[in-house]
Amino acid sequence: MSEFNIDSAFDEGLHSLIVPDEFKAMNEILIVVPYRASSEDDAAYAIFAIKPKLGIVEVFPQKWFTPKKFDIGYEWITRVTRDQDTGRFIGDGIRIGSFELDGNGTNLLRFI
Repeated sequence: MSEFNIDSAFDEGLHSLIVPDEFKAMNEILIVVPYRASSEDDAAYAIFAIKPKLGIVEVFPQKWFTPKKFDIGYEWITRVTRDQDTGRFIGDGIRIGSFELDGNGTNLLRFI
C-alpha cells in the first residue's frame, strides 16, 4: 500500500508533487476539497486535479461557489469528473444541482 499527502493551501495553478510509483499508472485523480474562503466572496471549495504521471497537481478554486452565494456546510460539492468530449469538469453536490464548469474550470457554465 502507498499513500501521499497534498497541501490543501496550494494557490490556484500548477504545483509540483511527489507521487509514489504505485499511483503513476493513473492519468488523473480529481479531488474536491474545502478551500480557504477568508471572505464571503472567496471560493469555498477547490478541485485538485492530480496528474501522477507528471508529478503535478493543478488547483481550480471554485470561484462561483462562495459563502455569499451558498450555505456552506448545508450545501457542498461532492464529486466531479471530466467530460471526455470537452475536457470540462462536470459534477454535483449536496443540495445543489448537477453542473458544468467553464473552460477555465473555476466558474459555473451552467446547471444541468
